[in-house]
Amino acid sequence: MKLETIKSILTDNKEALKGKTLEVGDNSYTTLKEFGLAILEEDAPNVTLQIMLVFNDHQMNIDSEVSVRAAFKGNFDKVQVLSALHYNINKKIDYSEVDFVQFGTTA
Repeated sequence: MKLETIKSILTDNKEALKGKTLEVGDNSYTTLKEFGLAILEEDAPNVTLQIMLVFNDHQMNIDSEVSVRAAFKGNFDKVQVLSALHYNINKKIDYSEVDFVQFGTTA
């Protein structure tokens, strides 16, 4: 999820965040400002951010902006922002017949 999207979701749901546990990775924050700054520190070009809502120690299975926004209208007691490093894989690799033969197959 993009940083701008997360910022928009959190801004739109400030009231729902009051009194909730706010976590980025393994760290907890008491204010929305600290929470936001921690999210900014996590953001990087090769990092994917994801919002997870937790209710009674069970993460809700949400993965899109629409489902996250809808989940904020329900019951939850913790908001987690998780980050994952991803690699930019070149999907336009064009293997030659020689590559396939060397791999043990024929093209």
